[in-house]
Amino acid sequence: MTRAEVLLPLGLGLGEGPTALHSKVSEFLVVDIHEGNVHHCSLSATSRISVSRQTSIGAVALATDNSVLLAAGTGVETGSGTCRIGIVGLPGDVRMNDGKADPVGRFVGGTMADPPRPGVGGLWSFANGTSVKLLDDVTISNGLCWSSDGSTMFYIDTPTQRIDAFDYDLETGRISNRRTIVRIAEELGSPDGMTIDDDGGLWVAMWGGSAVHHYIDGHLESVISVPTPHVTSSAFVDGKLIITTAKEPCPNDPSAGHVYVADPGIGGPPPLPVDLRLVFASTFDAPV
Repeated sequence: MTRAEVLLPLGLGLGEGPTALHSKVSEFLVVDIHEGNVHHCSLSATSRISVSRQTSIGAVALATDNSVLLAAGTGVETGSGTCRIGIVGLPGDVRMNDGKADPVGRFVGGTMADPPRPGVGGLWSFANGTSVKLLDDVTISNGLCWSSDGSTMFYIDTPTQRIDAFDYDLETGRISNRRTIVRIAEELGSPDGMTIDDDGGLWVAMWGGSAVHHYIDGHLESVISVPTPHVTSSAFVDGKLIITTAKEPCPNDPSAGHVYVADPGIGGPPPLPVDLRLVFASTFDAPV
């Protein structure tokens, strides 16, 4: 078993969504959801707040022009705030959670009630200036990633204790043929954020499980232990695995909320970029 070590002792309330930068291979972004902050971090153990909002930020994605897209509040917006797509009609306690770019450049992200309520959330695709619901009856929409050819989308709704796969239509962004590829025992924790490695293995952060699990073809291959219970997500950055955690559920834990690093012995592909012109369509008329 590999053990993760503290890289940045940030004490994030709800650290999430690590995302490697395309242009600087040793740098990455993480979000602190309820604080509404995006932290720009480095493997050299430096960090600063690069984006701050007066609302929650569930995820951050890099765009093709090296700017960022935020899953903020009840929609998505550019880092500058000049363009936004909101989801109309959501209950007042629902917000955006985890999300990523798909292989074409759309943004796919989920919603959840905060605190969670069963079945209130959904999974959404943002393109052509609007939002389309892909999946209903979701409780805590979380981990997302795609196979190397883009034909399969992997997805986690945390309370189901499953990793599911869908056929993914690259032309339309629609999903179909849902099937379960991993079932996780509750005593191991609950699946949260997810990333994929160069060989197609899935790395799943275990909320309440003090670990990141590595699955190959549906089987648990290895475990990275993390010295705090609430592990939220991970991402590959320059051959290392960056791991985010949460302090909110355990405020007296001195190990909670930090950003950790581990050497998994394998790398992962760079994050898929968002195409802002595809996402916002005709509304994309201002520099970002």
